[in-house]
Amino acid sequence: MLLLPLLTALVPFHAPSSTGLPELPAPKASITIAADAKLIEVLGALADQTGQALVVDRDTRALLETSETGLLRDTKVPAELAWTYVESLLAFHGAICSFEVREAPTLVAVRSRAGQRTPASAPVPLFADVAQLAWFERHPAFLGRVSLELPNTDVRQLVNSLRAVQSQNSAYDTLINAGQANAIVITGSGAQIAQTVELLQLVDRQGKAAAGAAVAPQGTPAAAEGAK
Repeated sequence: MLLLPLLTALVPFHAPSSTGLPELPAPKASITIAADAKLIEVLGALADQTGQALVVDRDTRALLETSETGLLRDTKVPAELAWTYVESLLAFHGAICSFEVREAPTLVAVRSRAGQRTPASAPVPLFADVAQLAWFERHPAFLGRVSLELPNTDVRQLVNSLRAVQSQNSAYDTLINAGQANAIVITGSGAQIAQTVELLQLVDRQGKAAAGAAVAPQGTPAAAEGAK
């Protein structure tokens, strides 16, 4: 297995260019995940089949060695969905992934969300454009950060409202308004980012429709559209 017990010397992280984010190698064939397999066995087998280098710390190793997948039966996963599926299991059990080395050969770290972190050992979010959202949909356990412009929304009010109803892990999941810009910076797992962006874009479209309905004279096409 390509699982290492501990890595303390981290390679400096460089934000990715807008042309693309690192892709993890897919296995050459489908994989079967046993229902009673431990997470560390699943992760190690995937590393063996793909050649992807992985690293875990002591707290995370304890989590992975004691947690079974939770699946009710053995599950066969197509090769192209292997990382998405395994990452979903990791996220379900409270783990998060990040790149420690982004240039090939890449090094991926898996950390327990519950573990105690020093600034030097904390994961660094992978910055991306909203246009690259599909990457996070394929990698639900990776810690990421995106900036989303909402031209039709009072972002300060929206962020305060969301904080009141959203349970957040302040070490990993945050929503902040970006200074004077009408934008929100979203940090979280890939799955959380994808869902949050979808929600906020819906709110912004509704805000635009409501504003159009408020200024359009009654009986005009704009007013009729806003009333729908």
